[in-house]
Amino acid sequence: MRNLVLLLLVLVLASCQSLQRLGRVSPLAGEVAEDRINLWPLYYQNGSEVAVLWPIFDVDEQGFALRPLVTHDGSDWEVLPPIVWWDADSDDWIFVPAYSLEGSWGLFPVFGFGDLSYVGPAWWSEDGGGLFPLAAIGDGVSWVGPVWWRKDAAGDVATHGLFPLYTHGERLNNVGPVVWERNEAGELAYLMALPLLGFAHRDDGSGMVLGLFGGRGWDAAGETTWLNVLGPVYHRSRSGDDQSTHLLWPFAHWSDGTGGSDWYLWPLLGSETSATDVVPVEGGADGAADSRPVARTRTWALAGLIEGSGSGGLDSLRVAPLFSHRSAAAGGADLLDWLTLFGHQSYGDGARSLHLGTPLGFHHDQSGDTVRWGALLDILDYEADGTDSSFELLWYLYRQRTTGNQTRRDLFPFISWDTGEDSTEFSFLWRLLHYESDGDRRGGHLLFLPWGDTD
Repeated sequence: MRNLVLLLLVLVLASCQSLQRLGRVSPLAGEVAEDRINLWPLYYQNGSEVAVLWPIFDVDEQGFALRPLVTHDGSDWEVLPPIVWWDADSDDWIFVPAYSLEGSWGLFPVFGFGDLSYVGPAWWSEDGGGLFPLAAIGDGVSWVGPVWWRKDAAGDVATHGLFPLYTHGERLNNVGPVVWERNEAGELAYLMALPLLGFAHRDDGSGMVLGLFGGRGWDAAGETTWLNVLGPVYHRSRSGDDQSTHLLWPFAHWSDGTGGSDWYLWPLLGSETSATDVVPVEGGADGAADSRPVARTRTWALAGLIEGSGSGGLDSLRVAPLFSHRSAAAGGADLLDWLTLFGHQSYGDGARSLHLGTPLGFHHDQSGDTVRWGALLDILDYEADGTDSSFELLWYLYRQRTTGNQTRRDLFPFISWDTGEDSTEFSFLWRLLHYESDGDRRGGHLLFLPWGDTD
């Protein structure tokens, strides 16, 4: 079965290498080489990458593509993708509908031989065989139509049934909607005929009873662990020191326990307090810093549109859709924070971010020496890290990369302009109009004819 899935996956994605090359060997890629010629889509060169009549032909260090005839990328070869595919490293191949993958081969979907073999709907493997989807016989679960059975490790039938009417097992059984289980001693452990009836009795004395109007559960001492009246109308549960109550679920709830407490009248108002946060304090053993749990309270209104949280102060505040603010102590932002017209977020490592008109309108992020901002779906995009920076307008309409003292600029589709500490190079339609200078050297091309001192 794994090889069949692999075959289908390769067929669907067979032309992925060609598509990957399509974007990689083009001005749409992110890298900008010093040696480049931009006559795209007629001719494009970026270092060792060359595209001619894009997207028909391209070549780079990993291979070449002549679409739609052939693509070679690394060890992958494709001819009229996705009809023919070959991996030179593994010798796996597909010539639709024939295939050879990981030691399995065949003519899909007529026949195939390998770990899983098949001829039409008949299949077999080391574990068994069958006639899909009517029958399967082998180790584990077998079936013929609705009749099924499962063998144990000794090869004996452990459970069997007639799906979905009947099940007979070592412990679990059912006849229609009636389900029951016996314990290791063979005694009835529970019986369910929902929604009419249900009960359970465990070896330690705990149990439960259910009916149309509610139910009750109890522990080994006979004390109530949960009580229900009319399903969502009222439900109360207890586990150790933790207890919770629902009234007209999911609209009213309150709970209390060792981890904190909470209550809400959804969607109007709610509050929760947790004592799980730990903060450092002075005065530990040998004068070292110690830590202690601190109660953090979060209060919200109108299903979270208005929200504030903090521990001894206000760490976050949101009034959606107007603004949101979260400090590092408040944790990460959620979706409603990002949908506000103004938002600010601080992080534990000193990084921070803000946005205007949601992050799709304008966002600014800073972490150490790295600064990035973007506007209008990143139509404007800027990023800087120390002495390196990049700027893009309309993704590739204008692109600028700065590395140290070297700046490379491209104005789509025909203009390139590079500047260095003591050098300049400008080109329009490659050498239709070209100028370069390096120190005292000057030169270039006009109508592809050289002038001055040029390379």
